[in-house]
Amino acid sequence: MKIQHYFDTINETFSVNNRTNLAVSLLIVLWNAPVVALIVTLKTLVMWQRRVHMRAELAAREHRYLIDMNISSEAAQAEVSKPFWRR
Repeated sequence: MKIQHYFDTINETFSVNNRTNLAVSLLIVLWNAPVVALIVTLKTLVMWQRRVHMRAELAAREHRYLIDMNISSEAAQAEVSKPFWRR
């Protein structure tokens, strides 16, 4: 479920002014927050792993392959030297 859904639920609850619904909505948000955080963390880790792999592949390429891919040696070296958390 998306976080926006929970915010929409809370907004609707405030407009209705029903305290029971508000409490239930807040419990839903608090209950699912760790799940959402875990999903975001896992997606980030997968993205970082892909970057590590792609940069290692780029570093292993010979100059002639870089030319075929229309990438200069300087651009390849700049990309390879980036830490995994940078785009």
